[in-house]
Amino acid sequence: MNPRFIGAVIATFLFIFAYDFVYHGIYLADIYQATAQLWRPEADMAPYMKYLSLGQALVALGVVWIVFRTERGGWAAGAMTGLALGVIGAGTSTIFFAVQPLPSELVCSWISSGFIQSAAAGAIAGAIYKPQL
Repeated sequence: MNPRFIGAVIATFLFIFAYDFVYHGIYLADIYQATAQLWRPEADMAPYMKYLSLGQALVALGVVWIVFRTERGGWAAGAMTGLALGVIGAGTSTIFFAVQPLPSELVCSWISSGFIQSAAAGAIAGAIYKPQL
């Protein structure tokens, strides 16, 4: 397997993990506490952390896979691919808003943060992957 691909997946996963920890665990903590009835109790979360991490790893794999498949490489091309993926994420968040009683402030925050995170994740993957000339 391509070592740049594996390195990009690891680097992208580490970024996503850290970003989500800070953004959701610290920045949005008050909103999540105010809407506690919508989420699992914090005391019950420990057994689900492996699924949360798996989900983040799958997102990292998907971002890197798509960036590598474009065969353009470079951080700017990766960021643009990430922004396109951010559009998909914004659509998903909008659908969640339509079917769950989520505060619009939270959904708008997810959308704006999603664009930043996906562009940065794409840029990381693109910076690691540079096409062989």
